[in-house]
Amino acid sequence: MSPPEARAGLSAGALARTLALGLIAIALGVLVPALLVWIEWDGVRIFVSVVVSLACGAWCGMALVKAAGGPSTKVALGLGFVPLLLAVGAGIVGASSEHLLFGGSARGISVSDAGQHSWASVFKFNDGEAQPALQGDSEIYGSKRGIYGGSYHAGSAFVVPVTPAEWTHEQPIAVWAVARVSQSTNNLAENRKAWKEPARGGIRVVGLYVSNYIDAIHDAERVHNISSASDPLLIHWCADPDAEQASARLHVVRVTFVAYGLWLALLGAAYVVRFKETANFGRRRSRRRHA
Repeated sequence: MSPPEARAGLSAGALARTLALGLIAIALGVLVPALLVWIEWDGVRIFVSVVVSLACGAWCGMALVKAAGGPSTKVALGLGFVPLLLAVGAGIVGASSEHLLFGGSARGISVSDAGQHSWASVFKFNDGEAQPALQGDSEIYGSKRGIYGGSYHAGSAFVVPVTPAEWTHEQPIAVWAVARVSQSTNNLAENRKAWKEPARGGIRVVGLYVSNYIDAIHDAERVHNISSASDPLLIHWCADPDAEQASARLHVVRVTFVAYGLWLALLGAAYVVRFKETANFGRRRSRRRHA
């Protein structure tokens, strides 16, 4: 795109359209991975999340290249590459969510009946208490990048049974309260405190660490000679699950607008490049006329 063409494309309508579409692209790059956490297959969820995030990042990158005056500008190409990294990072944050952002609620139910409410994300029980003495745990490992591969210790997962008052060791456990310690999260102390309280509420836990929580359940079964239901409910045990779900939604919105703010800064830099090139073109043409 030549500078005169670039100047002609700087209309208020085009700018507004770019700003609106940029917000939509970034929101999709964060929200789609966050909304896919209910998919049980980690590989499928991660693949779809990465593809969506890269597609949204590519659009935002092309918008920056266009704003800077076209793909012939080296600076524009550099600006166009940054949104790919930004989108993948925001997508990872979305995919790391452990809560369903939307879903129904099951209130006034027994802990024993929780498995019948597979559609619910928020639970309020009329009975039940956490059993910290029956805790199970498992180690979380991550994969190393590079030619040597291997794995590294990335944290630990913890679970405790949530049982009704009449529960006995012979009965399968339908609900497990969970906690995790990792490089990005350490809610073990907070959850251990909550496990001692008669909270009688929780929010469903889904996403990347479900398999680690299941391993922790197997550990509790082995150590304490108890048994779990075949498809147990994993929850964060808390007194106000509605507030926790609202906090999870707010976190996703916050990440979206932080990413959008960074993209706006890059867009502003792209337009600065465009204006400078247009001004330089005008000065060179003026000097040739007076030569």
